[in-house]
Amino acid sequence: PQARIMLLFLLALPLLAVLSACSPAEDAGDGDNPILAEWDTPFGVPPFDQIREEHYLPAFREAMAEQKVEVQAVIDNPEAPTFANTIEALERTGKQLTKASNAFFPVRSAHSNEEIRAIAAEIAPELAAHRDDIGLNSDLYARVKPVYDQR
Repeated sequence: PQARIMLLFLLALPLLAVLSACSPAEDAGDGDNPILAEWDTPFGVPPFDQIREEHYLPAFREAMAEQKVEVQAVIDNPEAPTFANTIEALERTGKQLTKASNAFFPVRSAHSNEEIRAIAAEIAPELAAHRDDIGLNSDLYARVKPVYDQR
């Protein structure tokens, strides 16, 4: 029985190696994505020398998902809406999305290629939908309106 398990394990190793090597874009979404990492660069400039094209889409998607959670936390705040816990809290959401945008859009403008243009075409409707989901969120509006009315 142990020899059989060892043989299956040894046969599975090459398959796992091949499968993990075949999806670099998926790997770009893990903790090794320099867009989502802390930047120890002068003036907070993106580490363009470390960023590869396959990093952009996973960074955008992870950042949008993170902002969605942050906005939901503002909506779900059980305290009465105030400028600080609603408007200011909303302004603090999306830091990772800002980082992804700051890393991508200058490259798209100044150093574009076919792959960058394809990424832009793919992410543009996702970013628009993301902004719409926040801007047209009726629960968020219900939280912001009392703050506006108290001005």
